[in-house]
Amino acid sequence: MWSVPVKWPSMLVTAAIVIPLHFYRAWRKLATVPNRTGYALWVLFETMFAAAVMALFVYLAAVS
Repeated sequence: MWSVPVKWPSMLVTAAIVIPLHFYRAWRKLATVPNRTGYALWVLFETMFAAAVMALFVYLAAVS
């Protein structure tokens, strides 16, 4: 079982790579999907929610 000092940094590094890659691919796919309006709104919602969550994490880290 992983210890906390190893587990959290590895999860943060993985998330820092995978999350932006997901949004990059999602926005690039916009040109090829049949329902562009619905897809664009969904990806926009996902992007805004992820940015809000990351801002909350940064705020909580700064406050504590």
